[in-house]
Amino acid sequence: MIDRASRPSSRCRRRPWRASLVVGGAAALLAASGCASPFDQESTASQRALVDGLMRELREARDNGEDVRMFERAPVEIDIDQRFMDDVRDIAGPASYASEPDQFGPDLLGRPQSTAPIDLQSAIRAAVEHNYALQFSRLDPAVAEAGVVRAESAFDWVFFANTQYNHSESEQISSSSFQPSRDERDIIQSSLGLRRQMGTGGTLTIQQEFEYTDAISNDSGLTFTPDPAWESTLTVRADQPLLRGFGTDVAREGLLLARNQERDSLANLKAQAINTVLETETAYWELFRARQNLKIVQRLLDRGIETQREIRIRADVDADPAEVADADSRVQQRRQNLLQSQTAVRDANDRLKTAMSDPRFPVAGELLLLPIDTPVDQAIEYGLFDAYQSALRRRPEIYQALLSLDNTAIRRRVAENGLLPQLDLRAQFAISDLDDEFSDSLGNAYGFSRQSWLLGLNFELPIGNRAAEATRNERRIQQLQATIAYQNTVQGVIGEVRSSLRRTREAYERIGQSIGTRLAAANSVRVLDIQRDTIAVNTPERLNIEFQAQERLAAAEQAEVGALVDYMVGIANLHAAMGTALERNGVRFIVPDAGKTEELYGEGIRGPYSFDRNWADNSDPDASK
Repeated sequence: MIDRASRPSSRCRRRPWRASLVVGGAAALLAASGCASPFDQESTASQRALVDGLMRELREARDNGEDVRMFERAPVEIDIDQRFMDDVRDIAGPASYASEPDQFGPDLLGRPQSTAPIDLQSAIRAAVEHNYALQFSRLDPAVAEAGVVRAESAFDWVFFANTQYNHSESEQISSSSFQPSRDERDIIQSSLGLRRQMGTGGTLTIQQEFEYTDAISNDSGLTFTPDPAWESTLTVRADQPLLRGFGTDVAREGLLLARNQERDSLANLKAQAINTVLETETAYWELFRARQNLKIVQRLLDRGIETQREIRIRADVDADPAEVADADSRVQQRRQNLLQSQTAVRDANDRLKTAMSDPRFPVAGELLLLPIDTPVDQAIEYGLFDAYQSALRRRPEIYQALLSLDNTAIRRRVAENGLLPQLDLRAQFAISDLDDEFSDSLGNAYGFSRQSWLLGLNFELPIGNRAAEATRNERRIQQLQATIAYQNTVQGVIGEVRSSLRRTREAYERIGQSIGTRLAAANSVRVLDIQRDTIAVNTPERLNIEFQAQERLAAAEQAEVGALVDYMVGIANLHAAMGTALERNGVRFIVPDAGKTEELYGEGIRGPYSFDRNWADNSDPDASK
C-alpha cells in the first residue's frame, strides 16, 4: 500500500536521487536472489568427510597387499579305475539325465502336463518388464518429479487482479445550515499485477491500481476538482527478510527436499529392480533344482522297483517276510517322495511365474516352464577392495542414506536460521497521477508526474526464543541419527558383500566335494549292479545293501545339484550386493518422465529399461568377473 502522507503536494518537489536509491535497493535485492545463507556448508563437509574417510580405509586395505583372487578348491581324489570312469559318469550326475523324459504327472485339470522351455535371459527380461512390484516402484519417480515441479512453482510469477465497487453516503456536521451536510459518492477500485517469491526469501510485487471517484451529491458547498476523478498508481514493492528467513537455504528448502525425494525414488526403483532380477534368477535356479531333484527321485524309484522285484523272487528261498515288507516300504516311500517332488516342481514354477508376471505365462495357467540353462562349474575372480568399492558406488541403499543425511543437513540449516531475530525490510516506489480523464491519468503517471517512496524495517525477537532452539536441537539430533544410519548402512553393505563372497566360495568348494561323493556312490551302485547280474545267489542282505547304495547315490546327486544351484544363486547375490546385478544382465535405466507417464504406461506397462544384446558380455569392469 502506498503511504499517501509521504506524497508531495507539488510536482516541483520531486527528488530523483531518492527514487533512484529505492529502485536501486530493490534491484540489489533481485540480484541477490542467488545468495546463500550466512551459515556455512558444515553438514556437506561432514558428509564428504564420511565418504572420503571410508574410501581411504578401503584404499589402505588394498595397498596392504590385497590382490585379485580366484576361487580355488582341492582336486577330486577318488580311487576309481579309469577304465570304468565313463560307466560311472553315465550312472548318475546332471549330464546323465539329458535324454530321460520328465515325469511330472497330470496337471490340476487332469490333463498331461504341458511344458515350455525358457532361458535365464528371457526370464529376467520378462521380470524387468512385467513384474508388478517393479511396475509399482517405477511410477514413484514420475510422482516425485511432479513434486519437484510443484516445489519449483513456488518461484513462478503470480498474476493477480481484483476490482470492487463502493457506493457511500455519509453526513457531516455543517456550520452553515441547520441540517447536516450530505456526501454521496461512487468509487470503483481495480488493481492488477505480478508477484514472485525470490530466491533470497523475499517477495517482489509489481502492481497497477486504478481508482474512479464520482461525487454524486455534496451539500457542504465545496467543489471537488476533478469530478469525476481518475487516479492511476504503479507500485513496485520488495519485502525481504534480512536475518530470519534470509538466504537460498531457507527459501529453497522445499525444492531441495523435493529434488532429494526424486533422487530417492530413483534409487528405490533401482533397488527394486536389483531385487527383482535377483528374485527371478533365484527362482529360475530353484526351478532347475526342483526339476533335477524330480529326475533323481524318479531314477531312485526305478532302481528301487528293480531291487524290490529281486527280493520278492527270493521270498520263497531265503528272504523272510520282514525283508520283503521293508523293500515294499522303501519303494512306497520313494513313490511318496516322487509325488512331493512333482509338487515342488510346480510350486517352484509358480514362484518363477510370479517373479516374471509375464502375460504369456500367467500364474493361473497350467503351463510348466522348463529351464534350459544349466549351472556352470567355473571359478570366478574377485578383488575384495573392488567389490567393496563397487558396492559403495553402486548400491542404491548407500545413495539413499546419503540423501537422508543431506535432508537432515538442509533442515538443520533452516532451523539454525530460525534462531535469528526477525528483521524485515520493505522497499517501495510508486508513481501516480490524478486527472479527470483515464488516459490523461495513466499517461501522466507513467511520465513520473508524481512519485512516492517508502523504506521500512520491522524487528521482532521472541523472549527466550525457546521454540527455535528446540527445533534447532531436534534437527541436530536428527542429523546425528542420519549419520549413524549411514554408517550402519555402509557396515551392512560391506557385510553383505563379505557374506555373499563366503557363501559363493563355500558353494564352489562343495561342488568339488559333492562330485567326488557322487562318483564314489555311483561306482558303488555300478559294482552292485554287476554283482547282481553275475552272482548266482542274490541274498536279501546284499539286495538291502543295494537299497542303501541307491539312496546314498540319490543324496549325493541332490547335494551336487544343490551346490551347483547355490553357486549360481551365490554369484547372483554377490552381484546384487555389489550393486552390479543390472549391468551384469544388460539392463539399463531410462528415467521415467512425469510428462510421459501416459506414453510409458498407457497401454500395458513397459519398464523404463532397455537391454543390451550381448548381455552376457556386459559385465561391470569394477565387479567380479
